[in-house]
Amino acid sequence: MKRLMTAGLASVFFVYALFILAQYSLHLTELTPLAWFAGFLFASGLSGLVFILVLAAAAYGIGGLLFSRILPGFGSLLEEGMFKAGLGLAVISYAVFLLGLAGLLYPATGYVLLAACLAAGWKGLYSLAQRLGALPLEIRPTAAGTLALAAAAFVLYGGFREALMPPTGFDVLMYHLGVPNLYIEAHRIFPTPDINGSSYPFGAEMLYLLAMLVDGEVAANLVNYSFAAGGGLVAYAFARRFTSLPSHPMLAAAMFLTLPIVGWLLPQAYIEFAQGFYICLAVYALIASVSEKGDRWLYVSAVLVGFAMCIKYTSNLMFFVVVLGVLYRKYYIERAGAKAAAVFTLKFSVLAVLVVMPWYVKNLAYYGNPFYPMLAASSGGTGDLAVYYEEGMKVGPLHFLTVAWRVTMEPRGFYVGEANSLGPYFLMFIPGLLLVRGMGREVKLLMAYCLAYVAVWFLTGQNIRYLVPAGPFLAVLAAYPIARLSGEGGALKAAGLALAALFSFSAIYANSDHAAARGYYAADPAGRDRYYTEKSMTQGFLSSYGTWKWINANLPEDAVIYQLWDDASVYFRERRTLGFPSTLGATGRDKVIYIRGHNSFGGFRPGEEILANLKAMGAQFLLINANREGRTIPEDPYFVANTRLIKADNGIFLYQIP
Repeated sequence: MKRLMTAGLASVFFVYALFILAQYSLHLTELTPLAWFAGFLFASGLSGLVFILVLAAAAYGIGGLLFSRILPGFGSLLEEGMFKAGLGLAVISYAVFLLGLAGLLYPATGYVLLAACLAAGWKGLYSLAQRLGALPLEIRPTAAGTLALAAAAFVLYGGFREALMPPTGFDVLMYHLGVPNLYIEAHRIFPTPDINGSSYPFGAEMLYLLAMLVDGEVAANLVNYSFAAGGGLVAYAFARRFTSLPSHPMLAAAMFLTLPIVGWLLPQAYIEFAQGFYICLAVYALIASVSEKGDRWLYVSAVLVGFAMCIKYTSNLMFFVVVLGVLYRKYYIERAGAKAAAVFTLKFSVLAVLVVMPWYVKNLAYYGNPFYPMLAASSGGTGDLAVYYEEGMKVGPLHFLTVAWRVTMEPRGFYVGEANSLGPYFLMFIPGLLLVRGMGREVKLLMAYCLAYVAVWFLTGQNIRYLVPAGPFLAVLAAYPIARLSGEGGALKAAGLALAALFSFSAIYANSDHAAARGYYAADPAGRDRYYTEKSMTQGFLSSYGTWKWINANLPEDAVIYQLWDDASVYFRERRTLGFPSTLGATGRDKVIYIRGHNSFGGFRPGEEILANLKAMGAQFLLINANREGRTIPEDPYFVANTRLIKADNGIFLYQIP
């Protein structure tokens, strides 16, 4: 009882200390009263937290039940929980997908799905509870680990507070939550060819859809937040299992969770955390198989990398990296022979592809192209797919050798700023190369994987956000030198502790803006409306919020609107729109404007051509968001004379097409 009471009091003090620390972080001038935050938490976030707990329990139970035949022996309850929950979440995601195809997206079906998973997996959950209760309460803190924990807790706390706010991220509003919101309104999944990103595999978005279906948008934010925490747990579990350095697990987890870009993404329902969780689990299983007999770890890896491909197309590139790892394991480590290694690798690949195949079948049925909008020439598009990203740095061996320095010191060249960069952690794993002789085989394999991931990233889309899926394992390697030094004696240990302290300070400093206290909105429809109205005054892609409120209230439900440069408004629309934000298909933007390159829009076509194209598409209205860089409205005399401007507000122009 004393132990329980002590733990409870310590927890209360810890939470309060974090709150005060967050208020006094940089860029703040006044405190937000604790009572305000407590009231906001109960009004806005408590049901979301309950949903996350139920979802995690349901996923663990159903994952352990359905995959019991291929599950390997786990080294810890944490490891077991991660893999069973990961597999179970994949099952739940597909269940929501099937409900959507069947036109059964109702809150009641969401509740039934969660209840069914809990009921089916109750034995596994009961067993987990018993084993957790039997664990001894044994904490052996290290100085370096404690410093790292403080930094991670600071960032997690700030991210949690922001996750309770309505979504405002561009991609989030456009398709991560915008399209699931349309599905919920229609109670079914349906083709949306005019919304960018909506035809990608939606493995993570199905979980966001379930969250919004049974609770709301805050619960969807918390699903993303949970995947970020899961990435930290993957880093912790890997370091704990494959190294013997006491402070390494906590340092590794903290270094991932305190990446500035992680703090930036924590509150918003993007998909990099979910993608990284599954890719890292797949690689974890592959590396674990090296020192284990049998193929169970490999079968688990196949399912997990298959579901990673259900989350984002770029996971397909890492699928090939994992396949090479399987071939290496079978041929060079297991010495299975060339034929046996090739046959098993083929079986592995088929299993992984079967996991993602339903999404490709859906696209084939809806758009006539399994990879739509990729390879669009086969589905009626122009097929003019230029290089998607050419920012960052030029490719080549010398540039690759300096990429860690460039990403660290010049993040603005990679589509982010200093406040949402990788910080120093990408650069920090390089000194670990000097310690390679003392590393275990598993850590060396992890280093090989990270180098392969960075090479693929370097040769494709050089956007720092796309490095996040490798973040947990980059953090394991970045933490390794500090953990090695901290485990030594004398001056080396002092140096390790000094580095841990420097890391903790820099992590808190780098994330202070993310963790800064901001005003809370009233957790009701009126408060949400005021929140978005205020945001629309400062964010260009949200500036159409007021116009869409007017459209939803005043235009007929069957009005067809061609929207230009206003993709993030998907979340607020209540009607059909046209306008694909690329050159693809019959409603591509090249029908209305000339596109000279990425984010560089040229002049409008002649007015006669604009109106002819719009009428051919069936558009009755044209909405232009002129707030974003380089955007304008057509000034062609024919266009002006033959359209009617019915609303102009906040840089948004709505024309009626006669």
